[in-house]
Amino acid sequence: MSKQLTRPRPTRTTDQDRTRVVFVRQPVKQVTQQAEPDDLVRSILITSAVAIAATFLLAAMGAIGSSLGFEATMGLPHRTTTITGSFVEGIMIVTAAPGIMLAAGESLILLPLLGSLWIGVPAALLTLARPRVPGAPLPDIGSRALAMTGAVSAILVAVASVVWCMVGPSAFAGPFPEEVDGYLRWRGALETVGAIDVFLFLGLVLWCVLGFRLGIARWAHALTCVAMVLATVIMFISMSTSIGLITELEQPRPVSGESQRLLVGNVGDAALLLEIDAAGVSGALETGPILFRGTGSVSELLERREAVQTDDPLLP
Repeated sequence: MSKQLTRPRPTRTTDQDRTRVVFVRQPVKQVTQQAEPDDLVRSILITSAVAIAATFLLAAMGAIGSSLGFEATMGLPHRTTTITGSFVEGIMIVTAAPGIMLAAGESLILLPLLGSLWIGVPAALLTLARPRVPGAPLPDIGSRALAMTGAVSAILVAVASVVWCMVGPSAFAGPFPEEVDGYLRWRGALETVGAIDVFLFLGLVLWCVLGFRLGIARWAHALTCVAMVLATVIMFISMSTSIGLITELEQPRPVSGESQRLLVGNVGDAALLLEIDAAGVSGALETGPILFRGTGSVSELLERREAVQTDDPLLP
């Protein structure tokens, strides 16, 4: 006699055996997360470091423009300066740079276009550059070749910028004219040099950042970074010199009433005066009382004297 095995039938679950899921809807109170003390201290330190660095750069820019730009070009002795005064002169240089670039664009129409292209190329390449991650596998050969091409381009840009700093200002503008009737031509060339220096400096800053982000070998990365940092520092000095010189020439100064003499600063306890006459420009130190009547800039007096010598009514 065989026993037939039957499959047990599934038991029917009742409502009590089922798992119930209950959704509770109630407003959730929003709690603002307070900043941790470490993050707050870190933010304060970073902000303070950025502010100190910006102040130092502005003060350095003003000191370079005053000493290497105005004083060295005019053949004046070193004036008594302070950190606050250099900082103010640096702010004046930064605010005067856009106007100088626009003035140079009137004589060279392609200069703003080429300058924007010079700045835009490294800015576009920054989106493609990816630094190497420690411990990660090497990128493909195409990415490595592209990164090495960027490094070679950055070094060539650095070399070209340094060559411009050594040759460009003397080739375009040259030294300060000994005769007053050549000031206007020299001033126009100086504005062009200053505008080119600003475009080159802004582009070099982006190229420098790009050099630090390239995923190349260590020796190539170190060589690229050193070249870009040195070129950026040299271009910063050149830009501060050219723009600082133009700013000092346009700065309003007290004018002596009895002759064309301007107060340009102090050397110790003596007042440093800039005399403008038919022979040219020269500096003089005065320790006695000086009577000043009105104000004027060096550029204004030089343009006025050139107009008198050439009898040109169109000149100011």
